[in-house]
Amino acid sequence: MSVLTSLLGHQSNVWCSSFTLDGSHLATCSSDETVRLWSLGNSQQVACLEGHSGVVRACQFSPDSALLASCSWDKSILLHRASNFELVHHLTGHSYGVTHVCFSPSGTLLASCSWDDTIGLWDVETGRLLQFLRGHTSPVASCAFTVGGSGLASCSWDGTVKVWDFTFAGPPVTLDGHPDAVYDVSCSPTEPNLLATCGRRGALILWDLRNRAPWQMLQKGCKETNCVSFSPSGSQVATGNDLCEIHLWDMNLIKSSSLLNSKPLVLQGHAGGVFHCEYSPSGRHLASCSSDHTCRLWDLSHPTETAVSHLADSLAESLSLQH
Repeated sequence: MSVLTSLLGHQSNVWCSSFTLDGSHLATCSSDETVRLWSLGNSQQVACLEGHSGVVRACQFSPDSALLASCSWDKSILLHRASNFELVHHLTGHSYGVTHVCFSPSGTLLASCSWDDTIGLWDVETGRLLQFLRGHTSPVASCAFTVGGSGLASCSWDGTVKVWDFTFAGPPVTLDGHPDAVYDVSCSPTEPNLLATCGRRGALILWDLRNRAPWQMLQKGCKETNCVSFSPSGSQVATGNDLCEIHLWDMNLIKSSSLLNSKPLVLQGHAGGVFHCEYSPSGRHLASCSSDHTCRLWDLSHPTETAVSHLADSLAESLSLQH
């Protein structure tokens, strides 16, 4: 894998990115209070949105790429029309900063996570707040809709992962197993019962929702594993950490052996911690966002020894499986 390009323009930490459906453009957001749109054909910035008054923590295109949502520590969520950057909705309701936003697979719902310990559910067409999901006891760091959109997985600084089922009115399923705060969650696009989460102490956990327990657990040699993302095919998982690295995990190797024995490929090049990583819709490219003020685009179709290395054995330490 090699670096295709580094997108330069943000003046501070780059927190998140989102590809358009056709993979031709990428949105990024930053502590500089902006959301920027890039053409990946020439790596040029084509727009800079300045509507927030605080750190912009996350951004995401709707499934059809018609809308671009962003959220900020200013407690607000903005929805812009991607075609002309017209502001469609200015959503307020959270009492503290908003940490993450994500669209449902149908594009009709938007979920938002906040430092106020709640998850907001919004009607995308009207901008109306439908409800707050309450259950976490610390800031909610991230969330992701399940494959069919009938559920939502959330993770929190309280050390738990919760799975909310919209098909019935009961309480969420709570998954315990992380040694500390949980920073990110990703749902497998091909296996409805498979989740990946990561967090403090370098923890990475793969969950089997059928038995509500960790299926594979690993603690790597870093203080923070900041982000986790499944590839579109579900065959690979990418993680980013505070050691400026991106790790690519082969799910087939993990299934045939174990997470502990499956050494990831390591992408190196960032000069700061990696906060976010995301695959392009085709799975050929990976975008990574960092505290070095850049977003890098990696070509996953052409391995090169200079950009990829194997993780040293000393960086992997097993966590005891909990049943």
